[in-house]
Amino acid sequence: MARRLALLAVVPLALVLGLSVVLIGGAGCPDGAAANPGTLSREAERAIPPDVAEIYVAMATRWNIDVAFLASIGAQETDHGRIPTTNEVNASGCQGLMQLGVGSVCGDFWGRNECDGNDDGRLLVTDFWDNVCAAARGLRRDKGAPPAGGSEAAYHQVACNYYGACADGVANYADEVMARAELYGFVGGSATDPAGLPVADHPAASGCGGMAIAAGDGEFIIDPGANRPGADLAPELVGFIRRMAEFLPRPPIVTTGTNHSPTTTSGRPSDHWTGNAADFGSLRNRFPVSGGGYGDEIARAAFVAAGEPIATARANARKGGLFTIGRGRVRIQIIWKTLEGGDHYDHVHVGVRREEPLGGEARLSSP
Repeated sequence: MARRLALLAVVPLALVLGLSVVLIGGAGCPDGAAANPGTLSREAERAIPPDVAEIYVAMATRWNIDVAFLASIGAQETDHGRIPTTNEVNASGCQGLMQLGVGSVCGDFWGRNECDGNDDGRLLVTDFWDNVCAAARGLRRDKGAPPAGGSEAAYHQVACNYYGACADGVANYADEVMARAELYGFVGGSATDPAGLPVADHPAASGCGGMAIAAGDGEFIIDPGANRPGADLAPELVGFIRRMAEFLPRPPIVTTGTNHSPTTTSGRPSDHWTGNAADFGSLRNRFPVSGGGYGDEIARAAFVAAGEPIATARANARKGGLFTIGRGRVRIQIIWKTLEGGDHYDHVHVGVRREEPLGGEARLSSP
């Protein structure tokens, strides 16, 4: 994390899958509560390219960290990605908008915290969404950042931890970061993590009440034989499952992916065949074949990842059924504890497919 000077504008970025924007509004927060990373000031809006500001807000909400502090780190490191060498590995082994360590010299910060920020199924340190996602995650997990609403003193220490020193001959790093954070809208408070538990180790983390949104680490497992040779899961589905996994205490296991007939039991085209669906079977995921247990947790995580409020997600997972959720150009299908389309008591079915715009706000339907 080295201080840089910057000149050029950042390369515009496009979301491959429009889920990140949908999911930043407090999805997963109980009873209407929402992770609140603060707001960026007018000074910040003038200083930060709009597409980069969008990333800061989304990732600050996702990991429950102060958005002005996160943005100030981005300014300190690469002027929000404007410097020409932002995505080159520097002499210290750091790379990307937030200058994350990618090797032993700078410390493998990226390797410990790699994160799919835009849910496109890829992990790229040079992708600004992934880079800022990993930075926010690592600031919370590795560097001791409090949740949004934490004290100025605590965030000052985090800046020291991130740089490796509060100041040196190159920069008065922590003071500069905090001064800019205040200009960007930082307002300190007294929020702390319950019992000081690390983000990834708290099974009930929700992004609310001083806790980070993600409980898991976004990892999942694909069983051998789940996919046909040469037919992998679609990137949009992979990104969605990673998002689901962040809300689960252990990695979910895909037991059927593309290794499925081209049609469903009702004769309709199967999302599995094209890589747009995955089943999470009871045996490998250790839940009863009659439904319930960890199956309910997987279904709940799918609803939360799709942007449903946590109360709705829990109710739908307990009730079961065939649910179709529209998010812009993305159709998400969750089938659980129903015989419609086959026996869905012994597995949770999740399908994610890009379609023509469904129009208006998200729509959820269930028979």
